[in-house]
Order: sequence, then structure tokens, then C-alpha cells
Amino acid sequence: MKKNEDNVLYKIEEEHKIEEEFYYKGFKCIVLLISFTKKEEKLLRGMEFKINTKWRCGYVGVGKKHILYKKNYLDLEQKGYDFKIHGGLTFSNFGGKILPKLPKEYWYFGLDFNHSNDKTSFWTFKKVKNQVKKLARGLQIDSLILQNLK
Repeated sequence: MKKNEDNVLYKIEEEHKIEEEFYYKGFKCIVLLISFTKKEEKLLRGMEFKINTKWRCGYVGVGKKHILYKKNYLDLEQKGYDFKIHGGLTFSNFGGKILPKLPKEYWYFGLDFNHSNDKTSFWTFKKVKNQVKKLARGLQIDSLILQNLK
């Protein structure tokens, strides 16, 4: 089992499954099914809170010419960006760096469907895909607005 620099367990590549890769509004989009390994599930059983061991995440990749390329999602939140997506943005990074299944040539913005009040069974593939499309539309509209404000 691997650990990151904070000594926190994280899932290895084989435990992620790309459910669909597609382009929407010119953006690379991915719906990913995340799973804990059996070993990680055993470690989590002793915790005082319940945690889902399978859930979906969605990602939209932007290219080098996009105005938000290499922008941290936390900085976007501080500047008042609201893409009106479930739970807001929870990820920004290159593909391959943290999530090896994401193609490396894009900067990804991501959202997840495993918040403390989420029922992961509610977030079907179709519902997650719709949220990914909503994020892509927001990135398209916001990038056009930002470019006009430069």
C-alpha cells in the first residue's frame, strides 16, 4: 500500500476505473469510479465514522490555452467562482500526477460525490456525467467572460 508525503493512505491506480472518457464543449471529460482496496477497507472498519468505499468522481480537462490552465481550484473559490455543481470543485492538477488514469496533457478540475452527507447510491453514472457536463459548460462560459475582461 502506498502513502503520500503526509503519510496518508491513497488508492493505487488499479483501484480506479474509468467509466467513460468523452469530449463535451471541447473539453476532455472523465467519469471515474473510485474504490478502496480490500486492505484499506479493513483499516477503515475500526473508525468511528462511516465512509463509503466506492464512489464516483468527475473531471474536466483544460488545455494550455485555457485561461484557467494551472489555476488552483481553491483560488477560484476565493475569487467567487461558482460553477453550480454538486459540492463545488474538489480537485485541480495535471493528469497522471495524482490520478494516473487521467491523461497527462490536461489540467483537470474535479468534483466528487462522496461528501459526508452524500448517498453514493444516489449518484448514478448518468447523474455524475450530467454534473461533469455542467462543469464543462461553466468552464466554457467563464473562460469566455474572463478573456473579455482582460
